[in-house]
Amino acid sequence: VEDFLKEMLPRASVTIEGRANAEGHLFGSVSGAQIAAALREKGVPVEDKQVRLAQPLKEIGVFDVEVHLHAAVSATVKVWVVQQKPE
Repeated sequence: VEDFLKEMLPRASVTIEGRANAEGHLFGSVSGAQIAAALREKGVPVEDKQVRLAQPLKEIGVFDVEVHLHAAVSATVKVWVVQQKPE
């Protein structure tokens, strides 16, 4: 499974919508758990604790986020944080 994930994760990317002000600062933040859930929705079997963020993402942008598979294996995924569309 780790080899499969190590191959799959660098090509994976997720998009998470959030409400932000005009400067692009989110009213909330994006957590590792949200990123893990978005990856699982795309069929990538990761646990919340495997997504490593130094701190929650608090602005609109594209971020490289480390996913720690086990002691010696980690991979990076692209996380796109975008402005939530008005309803």
